[in-house]
Parts: sequence; C-alpha cells; structure tokens
Amino acid sequence: MSSIGDIYNKINELAPFASAADFDNVGLLVGSCQKEVKKALICLDITSAVINEAVEKDCQLIISHHPVIFNPLKRIGEDSPVYKLIENHIAALACHTNLDKAEKIGVNAALCSKLSLNNLRQTAEFLTEGEIEPTTALQFAEKIKEITGCDFLEAVLPENIDEYVIGTVGVSSGAGGEFVFETRADAFVTGEMKHHERLYAKEKGIAAFILGHYESETVYKESFRNFLAENFTDAEFIITEKETPPTTMI
Repeated sequence: MSSIGDIYNKINELAPFASAADFDNVGLLVGSCQKEVKKALICLDITSAVINEAVEKDCQLIISHHPVIFNPLKRIGEDSPVYKLIENHIAALACHTNLDKAEKIGVNAALCSKLSLNNLRQTAEFLTEGEIEPTTALQFAEKIKEITGCDFLEAVLPENIDEYVIGTVGVSSGAGGEFVFETRADAFVTGEMKHHERLYAKEKGIAAFILGHYESETVYKESFRNFLAENFTDAEFIITEKETPPTTMI
C-alpha cells in the first residue's frame, strides 16, 4: 500500500517542494508520511465543506493547491480546518508555488493545455508562453469562457480591437498579474491583475484576460489526478465535488 511519503516523493520529482517561493508553505502540513493512503481528495482549498466530503468518502489524505496553514497560527479552535483535519485523522499535503511552475504537471501547464497552446516555453519563473492558431481577441475570450465555464470575463482590450490578432499567449495563473511586465506575447491570461498592471497592458497594447484566481487554477485538478492515478494504482484519487468559487457574480 502506498504511503503519503511515496506520494510526496513522486510529486517532488516533477514539482520539487524546495523550489517553492520563499513566502510559501508547502509539503505535508498535517499528518505523517508513514500513513497509508487508500483514497485521496484533490482540491484547490481545504475548507470545511471539502473536509466533510473527505470524511464522507473515507479519504486519508487531502492534496490541495493552497496551503491550509499559510500564516502562523496563534490558536486552533474547533471551527478551524486544521482542527477538523486532526480530529478526523486526515492528512493535508500542499502543492502550491512549486506546482504553479512545474513544467509537466503544473497549474500553468494545465491552463496552457486547456487553452490549446503549443510550443510552450517558460520565460519567467511563473510565466509560460505559447502559440495558438491566430484568432481575434473576442474569439479568444469566448474560448476562455468556454473552458472555465464563466459567464463573464474581465479583459483589457487593445484600442484596435477589430484588427487585433492573437498568435502568442502568456499565462500566469492565480495572482500572476505582475508577469504582464515580463511577457512579450500578444495576449496575457491570469487570475488577478492590479490596476497599474492593467494600465500597463492597455498602454502596451496587450490583450489581457483576468479569469479570477479560483477559475485560473481549478483547471489543474484533472491532469494532476491523472498523473497521480498513473503512478499509484493501489490508491484512488478523486477530485472534490463540494468545492465552489468563494465569490459570485450578482
């Protein structure tokens, strides 16, 4: 039977935990590497709903993108996800910025795949660029909405929108807006952009598409699940059905 340590080591081969950003908190945050895993739940965030789902489905491990422990904890009350994990003997493994930039199994890689980008190249630490069949900005926006299931999409559009053609795309999932300053692509796709980053895109004539943090990263679950399932045939890896975006368009 595979252990949490076995799973950790396999992930570490392609998305080294030591490569995570200095501010990050990745790895096994709750539990023991010796614990055997029959079933693991994959999610973006470890919330009460996700933990309840893990309990119902008899999971020994939750693998999340965002760390369940990020800032130092001064107390762990009964309403804390960490308390609930320990209470239910469920381990928590976080694969965050180390997974963002992993070239084969990373979050950026998953989003690039969904966008059908070819000839991928990592041009900055959290920026991947690739090529697509030439398309208009509005057609590309519709493709993004289709793959994310979004009804609405924020965009910074060039002045010459009717003639603007996209052939290259830069991708930086999550809070990757700062990498608009690094891209040389026709279009830029990310989860969040600050006001000055949007102004830069507008001035430079870059078509920027802001999906939302959740929407830009949730796409990783399927390919990551497949990677783990291929390598651990004695354990079941399932994608959460209870996770929802924290925000709603009204």
